[in-house]
Amino acid sequence: SFSTTGITVGYSKQLRWPDFYTQLGFSLNYTQYHLHNYQIVYTGDFASFRNGNSNDINLRISLSRNNLNSAQYPTSGSNVSAFAQLTPPYSLMGYKDATSPDPSKKYKYIEYQKYRFTGDWYVPIGPPHGDDHKQFVFRVAVKMGYVGKYNSNPDVTLSPFQRFQL
Repeated sequence: SFSTTGITVGYSKQLRWPDFYTQLGFSLNYTQYHLHNYQIVYTGDFASFRNGNSNDINLRISLSRNNLNSAQYPTSGSNVSAFAQLTPPYSLMGYKDATSPDPSKKYKYIEYQKYRFTGDWYVPIGPPHGDDHKQFVFRVAVKMGYVGKYNSNPDVTLSPFQRFQL
C-alpha cells in the first residue's frame, strides 16, 4: 500500500504592481508518504525502498498572473505562473542518514529544490463570426521544470517523490 497524509498553511496576496492580475503566494507544506510492501517503478535506489515513511517539509513561493477573458474557453489574454518549492538542505545541515545505504533511513527526510514555469498565451485571429461569435485563436504554451539537490555528493540522491511526470 501507498498512502499520503499532509497539511498546508498558505497565504496569497493580489499585487498592485505590475497590475491587479498578479498574485504572490507562500505556503508551508508537510506531507508524509507511507509505504508498506509497495514497489516503486523507478530503477536504482528506489527499487529497494518498499517499506517506511518519508517526510517532506517544504516552503513554496509562487508568482502568477492571469488575465484570461474566460476560464473555460479563453480567446485572449495570458496565464503565467512560476514557483519555487524548497525543502531544508538536511544533507548540508549534518543529517548523516542522507548518505545511508538503507533507503528507509536515506529517504526519511527528503530534500530537493523544485522550480516550475508555465505559460499560456491566447491571441484572437480575425473577427468573431456567426450568431455565437466563434473565433479562431492562436495559443502558445510553455511548461518547464527542474528538480535538483543541494548536495553534490553522489551518495545523496533525489527521492522518488516530488518528481515531474512525463
